[in-house]
Amino acid sequence: MKISSFVRLAKWLTGSAFIVVLSLLTLVRVESSSAHVQDSAQLNFSGVAQSSPDGQASIVSQETTLEAAYFADNGQRDGVVVNAGGLVLDAAGTSGSYTSGTIASPLAFTTDIVPLWAIETPDGTSMRLETRLSVDGGSSWSAWLDTPEAFFPVRDNLHSGYLIWAGQAQTAIQFRITLESSTPGLTPQFSGLTLVFSDTSHGPSDGDIAGQMARVSSTDDVCPAAKPAVVSRTNWGCPEGQNSPRRPPQYAPVTHIVVHQTETPNNTYPYQDWAGWVRSVWNYHANVLRWGDVGYNYLIDPNGVIYEGRAGGDDVIGIHDTYNSGSMAIGFIGCYGNCDNPSLTTAEPSQVMLDSAAHLMAWKTGQKELDPLATTPYHGHDVPVIAGGRDVTWTSSPGDNIYNKLPYLREQVDEKNDCDPTELHACQITGIVFGQESYHVGDTIDVTVRLADYLGTPLGGAQVNAEVTRDDIETQSSTGFGFVDRVGEYDGEYGGTDLPGLYTFKFTAADPTDERFAACMASDTVVVNGDPVVTPTTEPTVEPTDEPTIEPTVEPTVEPTVEPTVEPTVEPTVEPTVEPTVEPTVEPTVEPTVEPTVEPTPTGPIVQVEPTNLVLPLCSTQGTTTVAVNNVSNAQAIQLDLTYDPNIVQVIDADPGRDGVQVTVDSIFSSGFIAVNSVDTTNGRITFAATLLGSGVINGEQTIITIDWKPLIAGTTDLTLEDVILANGQGQAIASSNIDGAITVSQTCASAVGYLSLQGRSDYSGIVVSSNDGQQVETQADGSFAIDGDLPLTFTYPGYLSGRAEETLPVEVDHVTDEALTTMSLGTITLLAGDLNADNIVNILDLSFIAQRYRSNDPVADLNGNGVVEITDLVMAANNYNQQGPLMSWQPE
Repeated sequence: MKISSFVRLAKWLTGSAFIVVLSLLTLVRVESSSAHVQDSAQLNFSGVAQSSPDGQASIVSQETTLEAAYFADNGQRDGVVVNAGGLVLDAAGTSGSYTSGTIASPLAFTTDIVPLWAIETPDGTSMRLETRLSVDGGSSWSAWLDTPEAFFPVRDNLHSGYLIWAGQAQTAIQFRITLESSTPGLTPQFSGLTLVFSDTSHGPSDGDIAGQMARVSSTDDVCPAAKPAVVSRTNWGCPEGQNSPRRPPQYAPVTHIVVHQTETPNNTYPYQDWAGWVRSVWNYHANVLRWGDVGYNYLIDPNGVIYEGRAGGDDVIGIHDTYNSGSMAIGFIGCYGNCDNPSLTTAEPSQVMLDSAAHLMAWKTGQKELDPLATTPYHGHDVPVIAGGRDVTWTSSPGDNIYNKLPYLREQVDEKNDCDPTELHACQITGIVFGQESYHVGDTIDVTVRLADYLGTPLGGAQVNAEVTRDDIETQSSTGFGFVDRVGEYDGEYGGTDLPGLYTFKFTAADPTDERFAACMASDTVVVNGDPVVTPTTEPTVEPTDEPTIEPTVEPTVEPTVEPTVEPTVEPTVEPTVEPTVEPTVEPTVEPTVEPTVEPTPTGPIVQVEPTNLVLPLCSTQGTTTVAVNNVSNAQAIQLDLTYDPNIVQVIDADPGRDGVQVTVDSIFSSGFIAVNSVDTTNGRITFAATLLGSGVINGEQTIITIDWKPLIAGTTDLTLEDVILANGQGQAIASSNIDGAITVSQTCASAVGYLSLQGRSDYSGIVVSSNDGQQVETQADGSFAIDGDLPLTFTYPGYLSGRAEETLPVEVDHVTDEALTTMSLGTITLLAGDLNADNIVNILDLSFIAQRYRSNDPVADLNGNGVVEITDLVMAANNYNQQGPLMSWQPE
């Protein structure tokens, strides 16, 4: 983070739109509030804006401290007076209160507020703090609620309340302080109140995280338990990424697991996703309380998703139970009983939440060889190995509804790790790939068997055998193919294709040592056709009678015609022999071959597949085509079918959360009606029908749907448009032409593959990848690319610093053969935002460009692509100040 740089840049831009923007954020909020809003016009706010390393998330906090001067000039006092030190009781009083004016949040959107206060309470005195919220600028208010004091340590020896949840754009707060004493003349001294307003709503969605986690493997049915899939700090949007510079990691071996609750609401409001609560908890712990990092080692949401908490990895010491050292803290996101915040409701933990907790605990207890049912010493006390926070320190955490489930969790953890350590796990054949979709009699069938262990790791050194049967009648071979072992991929050939039919291959893999894994088996089929008949189409064009009639008749007739007209009989023989033999043989053969190849270019409205011929390497993760309309006028609705060969490619589901398989629909239909969006993956047919509503129409060019394809085997499939209807607003069909497409899945792989991401965005498509020899491709939505070209490679996207892959990058090597692999996996890299003028450096010119377009929809200055230029875009660019391209910090996948 470059917070100091950000502040310094703000000063440099004094008088520019940037400073005007920051002022307006406060002034506009003041003018929209009610009678007491003038109070906040006199407040001084300070704070920071932070963004995650990839720019996908941001956290903005602003705070103000109210002391004696504020108490004297604002609010209502009843039985209390203001002295130099703050608020105290009247000299003869034993009870009094102070009620503040309306204090409007300085933020455009506020997710939460935290009160911090300084007070001295002699024995026999007490203080009570209450707050109430308005989410319409002060026009209406919630009921007054107690703000209890948190038990944990707070910065500057202050006292802290818990997070007060708001989640609105026009948030305001009032507070009421009640001082009491058992003896007149004895008084508490309330010195000041700090209010911290935060917005942690900007960050990855559940859908984004699900896409990221799809590449993370996890196995729940192995013994002892493997580590479950965990959302990294970077992926949930931590501003400090995987690091913790303000609280560097310290380590101690884990002996206990301590369970807590986060005391946050049991739903995702005001966020759309649970990762928002993780960011709020991190901000509360790291920034507001100034612990420097989140206290829990892991957090689990009600969907069972596990999030990485404290930075540092295994055995890092958290901040959660006073002792901290030697324990792993798990925070259950939500409120599960006994929460100090009176506005929170109580929930039961979901079963998937408990399952994920048991899996996480089983991994850690198995790793450390801990007995989950035992009670062992922990900092001088006997504590269950799996304990609640209340077993260790003064707290009601993790709430009764989770604490009462701890015996169940201990039993589940014990069961997961109760296994025979000598038991061998079976291998798995993860794929059988034939070199062709079908073969002919006499062909050699080439096949690759992909083998992995039970965790999905490629497995070498296996003995792979095959049995081949034809039409389920007779066994053709039961011997090994002499497979070539390429560490997880076993290449073999079979030459016994003497008869046509359906050939079934049954593969068995075994461990020659009987020590590493148990055997596994899988089978697949391929068609062998009869001899192809291809020669008759070319042979008949050269007839045996043509050559003798042309050769002898042309040569003798040419020579005599040059001589003087000695023999009059020569001329008649020339005319009839040349004319009839040349004309019929030349003309008919030329005309039919030329004419059919000239196809007219369609005119008028066109529905077409783009690109018309996509070449997709077999080793690539996916490729993309679109169906678009061109040259159209006033179209309101469209229906279409697109057919493909499901044996060669398959559609990647655009919405895994829904039943069936769907394609991606263009945003033009976001306010329309989608009648059908389905994919018949068995027969290879996409069906789509949608209409715009009201007066909405399509003119010119418009993408309709986007299809992501997964290659299955090498070959070519046509993409054929069928049953296409364009309609106008009067329910009339618009005449149109179709341009079909094709996908060729090539057997050869790209020379380089990798993943690129754009800081601040979740859609990484459109990054241009250029090779040294002039080849160009664009990234898919997940940032993946595959290119067959020479290094170095360059990577460019408008508004971002460029990237580069040099020839000096390490080349992947097959550790069995010590040979370089043909496809280089570059890994991942994030392009940094802020280079608006494309000079490959982020400087004051770029920040000024963004500031001048604040609150516009300028697509270049809108770095995070959310449709409006806002403070987050400036923060991203400012955090990258003085960064230069090309970027070359590649990370392994």
